[in-house]
Amino acid sequence: MGRLVQSLTRVELWMVIGLIALIVVVFFRSLNSTINLVEEFKPEQVKSALEASLREIHITWLARGRPVGAGGEIEIGQQRLNVNDQGWPVAVGGESAHAEMTDHSCEEIFYALLTDYVAGELIPKGNAAAPKVGVVARGLEIRALAVGTVCVYQIGIGRQVGFSLLYNTASGEVRGATSGSAGQ
Repeated sequence: MGRLVQSLTRVELWMVIGLIALIVVVFFRSLNSTINLVEEFKPEQVKSALEASLREIHITWLARGRPVGAGGEIEIGQQRLNVNDQGWPVAVGGESAHAEMTDHSCEEIFYALLTDYVAGELIPKGNAAAPKVGVVARGLEIRALAVGTVCVYQIGIGRQVGFSLLYNTASGEVRGATSGSAGQ
C-alpha cells in the first residue's frame, strides 16, 4: 500500500508540473502576440497619417478644379507642393514635377506631408520640432528611395529597417510592409 501511495504522489507531481508548463507556454505565446501587435501599431499610425495628408492634398486639388501646370501647386505650411496631372504630390517648392521620381523629391514630399502639414505633424526633419507623443520615436532613420513613380520609405533605427511605406505618385496609394534589415 505504501508503494501505491508513493506512485500516485509521483504521478500527481508530474501532472502538476506538466500543467504549470502548459500554462507558462500559453502565457508566453499570448504575451508574444501582444508585443507583436504593439510593434505593428506605430507603422499603421505613420501609414494612416501619410494617407490622410495625401487625401487632403488630393481633395484640395479636386476642389480647385483639377488645375495643371503652375495651378497644380498646393500650399502646405510654409512650402508649396507640386502635384501631377492626377493630383498627387510629386515635388516640393521650386522643383519641377517629373514623371519619374527622384530620391530627393520623395524625401522632401515625406517630410512636407508629415512635418509642416497641420493634420500630420509627426516626424521632425533634423531637430526642427518634436513629434507627437506615441506616433514616432526620436532616433528613427528614414531613407527615401525612388523607383519610377513610386517612393519607398524605409523607416527604422540605424541600419535596422522596422518597416517600409510605398507611395505611388500615379495613384496616391500607400502600402506598408515590415522587414528585417536594410542590408546596405
